[in-house]
Amino acid sequence: MTFFFERTRQFYIFLFLLIATNCSSESFFSERAKSGYSDLSAWNPEIKEQIELSGDWEFYWTEWLDPGQEKKEKSYLPMPSYWNGSTNESYGYATYRLNIQLPATLPENSKLALKFSEADTAYRVYVNGEFLVQSGNPSRSKANSIPKWEKKTVILPEISGQNMELLIHASNFEHTIGGIWKPPTLGLAKSIQKSVWIRLSYDLFLFGALFITGILHLLFYLIRREEKSLLYFGLTALVSSIRPLVSDERIILHLFPETPWGVIVKLDYLSFYLACPLFYRYMYLIFPEVISEQLTNAAALLCLCFAAIVIIFPVSVFSKTLAVFDLIYLVFSIYHYIACGRAIIRKKAEGVKLLVIGMSFIFIFAINDILYYMHLLNTTNTISFGMFVFVFIQAFYLARESSKTYRFSLRSKEKMRFLLKESIKRKQKDKLAVIGHFTSEIVHDIQSRLVGLKFSNPNADSSLKRELEEIRNITENILDFAKNQFHLKKSEIQIEPYLNSLRPDILNLFQNKKIELIYDLNYKENLSIDPFKIKSAILNLARNSFDAIAHSGWFKIRSEKENGLLYIIFSDNGEGIGKEILDKISLEKLSTTKQNGHGFGLSSVKRIVEAHNAQFLIDSRPQEGTRITFIFTLSN
Repeated sequence: MTFFFERTRQFYIFLFLLIATNCSSESFFSERAKSGYSDLSAWNPEIKEQIELSGDWEFYWTEWLDPGQEKKEKSYLPMPSYWNGSTNESYGYATYRLNIQLPATLPENSKLALKFSEADTAYRVYVNGEFLVQSGNPSRSKANSIPKWEKKTVILPEISGQNMELLIHASNFEHTIGGIWKPPTLGLAKSIQKSVWIRLSYDLFLFGALFITGILHLLFYLIRREEKSLLYFGLTALVSSIRPLVSDERIILHLFPETPWGVIVKLDYLSFYLACPLFYRYMYLIFPEVISEQLTNAAALLCLCFAAIVIIFPVSVFSKTLAVFDLIYLVFSIYHYIACGRAIIRKKAEGVKLLVIGMSFIFIFAINDILYYMHLLNTTNTISFGMFVFVFIQAFYLARESSKTYRFSLRSKEKMRFLLKESIKRKQKDKLAVIGHFTSEIVHDIQSRLVGLKFSNPNADSSLKRELEEIRNITENILDFAKNQFHLKKSEIQIEPYLNSLRPDILNLFQNKKIELIYDLNYKENLSIDPFKIKSAILNLARNSFDAIAHSGWFKIRSEKENGLLYIIFSDNGEGIGKEILDKISLEKLSTTKQNGHGFGLSSVKRIVEAHNAQFLIDSRPQEGTRITFIFTLSN
């Protein structure tokens, strides 16, 4: 990891120096104008193909001079600069003029061209008295002024001699800052056109990289909606992709030439004002233990307020907010550096170093832009490149984390497969055990019925038929239990006669002990049940009571209706059931309190009752007895 950070640092330092070198004016011929005059007679276009016409230009506030018109009292304004500093005014109009002495000779078959950057907010250019180009519609009044941000590259006509007068009429009635704040560039036409296409390609590359990255991570978010960081990262990249479209070469004007100036300005500001809260939210989501949620929410709310001002108010209002917003950005950047620095020192969160590297590029290029627009640096807009570097680094971080998650999921899947195989093996063993227990219970029940056949009442034929029917019901219960489902054959049964009809079977079970059978039936209406399944359940309870009562005791069946519910309660005064066995019954595990029992009884009873959509309750205490309740919901 240390190797990676070192290589990353070296690569981006090299890239930054390369961009700064290409964007700066060091490759230009440097000869600043003095007192409205620029001597370029020593300029060799074959060595230095372009030259910025910076220096002191003639400047006449609230006057539009005609070409060739001279003034006795001349005033000057340094280029680049805004006219706000010398006039203390934002809105108005003025004349810029520069007299240039060109070289005596130019390379063969070459032409000169002028490249004009946008001005705040309109201008018209004359060369030696001839109209050359204009951006927007400059005017002496706000009513006739049409603002526009547009860079112009124009090939100069043939100029007789070496002297060239460059005169510009400029006006501003819309923006907080006014004037031509970046000097024109003079050079060979091929060189200037090449630099324009390089910058267009550069802006298109940044737009495409940010836009595709944003869309890609939004698609990732649609797949993994629980990862909100993907959403905010994608939105940050998408919003940042707007800036290359509306700054520098203004790609949007190449695509849509009629785009209103106000829309371009709003998009320019919003690409900064909206990217910040999304960026802050993303940072909090990936490192919540490092970044404060309260400060993140406060910063986001503040940024959204600035964005609302841009959306609601005209350019003349919201253009005054940029300096304040820059200050807010600097404050929160310092906070993020401090928070991340602490995390790195304390080794509190993995990946913070990558975040700091990405933040550093945004911060450096944002500072560059601030100083560039203040005319303290002669570079160009670079914040979009800073966002691209940040997005690239964070995309690498997210991809790395996703790869870790994927590898972890593969390992987990292998573990789950192993555990599943082991679980299947255990279930197969348990199933075989259940079958063995269940077979034993079958034998037990069949033996009980055979005993009943031997010692029952003299009416052997009817008794035999009844016992054979019980054996058939038992075999059905075997199948139901094995399949973990019950096929009910419900019918409307009058419950009091039905319970009374079970008396002979229950007494037959109790014949070898002194057990009193007590009935307390208070419900005489019908109930929809499977009579054979319920009978099997009740006889199971009676058999359990018989086993729980040592020599003598009682077994009671009670029914009562209350609040739309039917309670059928079975109780005895036997030895009761321990808590451990009760817990197993609640989990439907085979359990028994009998020395030779198999634990099938109560679990089977519980399943039969619940198959009727009824509740099964059991309350038992050792040496005190057992109380089991079937609770049926009665229909209206």
